[in-house]
Amino acid sequence: MITYIAFVAMLLIVLMVRARITFSTGLIFFILLVFVGLRHETGYDWPVYKQQFEYFASVPFGSFINEPSLVFAAYNHEVGFVLFQYILSQILPSFELAQLVYLFILLGGICFLARAFEENDIALTLVLVTLFTMFTLEMSTLRQALAIACLNFGLGFFFRGKRFVAYLLIPLGLLFHISTVIYILALFGAKFVRGKGSILTLSAGAFALGLSMPLIIGFASNNLGLISLKFAYYLDKQYSSNLAEQIFMLVLFGGIIFSSFTGLESLRDQRDNPDARNRMTLFRISIILSVLALLFFDINTIRNRIFYENIILFSVLFAGHMGRLTKLYRLMAVMAGLLFFGAQLIKPQSIAYTPYQNYLIDLVFSFESSGQARQDELFYQVRNR
Repeated sequence: MITYIAFVAMLLIVLMVRARITFSTGLIFFILLVFVGLRHETGYDWPVYKQQFEYFASVPFGSFINEPSLVFAAYNHEVGFVLFQYILSQILPSFELAQLVYLFILLGGICFLARAFEENDIALTLVLVTLFTMFTLEMSTLRQALAIACLNFGLGFFFRGKRFVAYLLIPLGLLFHISTVIYILALFGAKFVRGKGSILTLSAGAFALGLSMPLIIGFASNNLGLISLKFAYYLDKQYSSNLAEQIFMLVLFGGIIFSSFTGLESLRDQRDNPDARNRMTLFRISIILSVLALLFFDINTIRNRIFYENIILFSVLFAGHMGRLTKLYRLMAVMAGLLFFGAQLIKPQSIAYTPYQNYLIDLVFSFESSGQARQDELFYQVRNR
């Protein structure tokens, strides 16, 4: 735990020192790559991905060309991810370096999106995203990270006026994770729905959809093949959440909805400004995603898929438009992130990422990893909750 405290303290020091913004951003980016990207057998999902990487590394390229099923039929993952993972396994000597590549792409997408807006504090954006998503996104879900990166790169091009590239990149995320469909629907709704009344109507429609979700899930589970497997997985793989965490998440999503409506109102008179229009689109996406997250509140895995991108978008907004209002807003956001980060460290499931292990340190000093033993304990906790 001390290692994580020191890591967060380092990020906050860089934020407070306030050197040139490009230097602060670059330094935080580098710290994240070294600490998070070079983790060793730390996080929730690494065992299956590491096993997959090592298996792919044993399949020569010639064998893959002659018999692609050796790769594509081996794991029930999206085709884009399988192909990308295979390519990395042929280039890189270890899975830990592949994790570094995945994080670089994820962070690159966040920075690219943030730079599409004027006066954005990208360093603050990266810190806020990390405080809220490090353990469950940056350290865990590689497929989700690639899908989110495609979305954020696509949004970055979208807000720069390069719509054709955006419309190619955003759906590309479906090749890495099926949850991309939620982001596409939110973007569609945010772009084509105008006015407070329309947004409330759309939110009400989303709420109605949520009430119908048991019927939809039941139909999909019985009739839609691969999707049925996904639903079964999401419904089965639930980690327990205590009451305090549930309340915090409710307050967080409610706060995002309220702040987004406030942000929309503050920008309404600036609609002739392209930057303001783009921010209004992000506020609408945040509202729609927050409503959907509340609807899926009892299905942790699906809720978290929505939560990741919502936090990224709202952090981009907060570090720009909203962050200019007062330093108190920045302090409140960072304190909320610290509270959330600290809560993750004391959860029973934190055994997946505590103690922290670093690939370079373990390699140089020949430290033995406790990662697999901790994963076995986590599996026991989940199955006996």
